[in-house]
Amino acid sequence: MKDTSFAIHPDHQQTAEEVTFQDIGNVTAVSEGSEAVSLTCEYGYVRISFPAPGIARVKMDPKKMPEDTSTAAVVKQQQPEKITVQEMEEVLAVKTKEIRLSISKYPCRITMYDKDGEAITDEQQDGMSFSSRGEVRVRKKMEPEDHFYGFGEKTGFLEKRGEKMRMWNTDVFALIIPK
Repeated sequence: MKDTSFAIHPDHQQTAEEVTFQDIGNVTAVSEGSEAVSLTCEYGYVRISFPAPGIARVKMDPKKMPEDTSTAAVVKQQQPEKITVQEMEEVLAVKTKEIRLSISKYPCRITMYDKDGEAITDEQQDGMSFSSRGEVRVRKKMEPEDHFYGFGEKTGFLEKRGEKMRMWNTDVFALIIPK
């Protein structure tokens, strides 16, 4: 049996060329429901849902509007949070009982606040973007007191602040070679 995981590793065909990322751009349309907000941007689509108190699920896809599918990681499906949406000229305000999102439309950038008005997460000037190879990236502002731990099967120190990691997953297939 021969291990073929080398063939599907993201660095398998690494080249010297720099990967270019395309920002999703300005918000061109907003569609609001009772439990989610959908944004059509110049170069991508964003769906923001609120599956439980204090949780916002942001999904971005450059080709089509992401679906709100469940995940095997969720043990019990909760009642989705009800939202209120206020659309202004340059900003979209989305609120639940526990959190508030301020979404800049030009370009699309999301800042999330807790119920006390403290920023939980804030996108940098890059925001959400994607590459022609299907890679998706989002950049967030980091405060000096922020720490990052774990990240699964990554070696090194537990504290990962300041490290750059490539995240990927796949099934490892084995090829059986007849004798």
